[in-house]
Amino acid sequence: GVLYLGNDSVVSLFDDKELVPIKGQLTHVVPQREVNYRASMRMADGGNAGINPRSDGLIVGNSQEVGVWSLEPNPEILQRNLANAAKFFAGMRAADAGARLTPAAPPASAPPIDDFFDWD
Repeated sequence: GVLYLGNDSVVSLFDDKELVPIKGQLTHVVPQREVNYRASMRMADGGNAGINPRSDGLIVGNSQEVGVWSLEPNPEILQRNLANAAKFFAGMRAADAGARLTPAAPPASAPPIDDFFDWD
């Protein structure tokens, strides 16, 4: 395993020859107050589509490029994220009247850690 420092320098961290970099890229767009939910799916062509609302904007799509070391944004990925999101949301139907939707908000309080395990 190695650590890429961004200036074409690589530092060896440990001797694991099976580790490979996986570059991820998110697309950040302007906030839209009416979008208060998360949605995502794997597209029929294998791509990903989705949004995650944040106070500073919407995070659209995600990508994973196996074997890519670059830290530079890829304009093709940006366009793919936006195109996949547009295709995904164009295919959605409106929610049924009275349907209960789950907002994208953190829980009011975290459950105790003991609830996550089968401890006596």
